Amino acid sequence: MTEIDTISTMIHEIAHSRLHADITPLKERKATRGGLEVEAESVSFVVSEYFGIDTSQSSFGYVASWSKGKDLPELKGSLDIIKKESAEMIRDIEQNLIKGKTQSRATQEEPLKKELQTVAQTNSRNR
Repeated sequence: MTEIDTISTMIHEIAHSRLHADITPLKERKATRGGLEVEAESVSFVVSEYFGIDTSQSSFGYVASWSKGKDLPELKGSLDIIKKESAEMIRDIEQNLIKGKTQSRATQEEPLKKELQTVAQTNSRNR
């Protein structure tokens, strides 16, 4: 994978872990696998775009394939989730970048390793 693909995939999987770890709200809103994939990839696209990383070639096709056959209300319902999570993730990344300027490299890497381990564990449980 390219560096851009790696970053995009990491953001996508972190979005899943932040948005979809609690099954109760997903059941309440009758979320589908396609809807969850659209949300995670859309967050990945928005966050990447904000930081100047163009993922449109892969993101647009991915979102189109998972949103095929979806009703407009379901897609509109995901829009608020996508906007909110994108804004929160951008804020969190920016705050950590600012903090990172005053921390050692080893200290910065530890939270990222833990986040990636959490994502991996969540994904293995959901399969």
